[in-house]
Amino acid sequence: GRLGVRLLGALEVTSDGRPFDVSGTKQRAVLAMLALQAGSAVSVSRIVDGIWGDDAPESVIASIRVT
Repeated sequence: GRLGVRLLGALEVTSDGRPFDVSGTKQRAVLAMLALQAGSAVSVSRIVDGIWGDDAPESVIASIRVT
């Protein structure tokens, strides 16, 4: 399948041309961060720093792995 992500304005995600709901605020932020780095590896530590900064909970790495 093909995934489409539009970042300007409201975040819009499509899967094979059909709208796909990404409801959680953190999930949307992680998806946007990954979309901005499309084609490149993004480390977990970079995601944690970019989304949570110094306020990251202890369970954040486990949360990212299951998201």
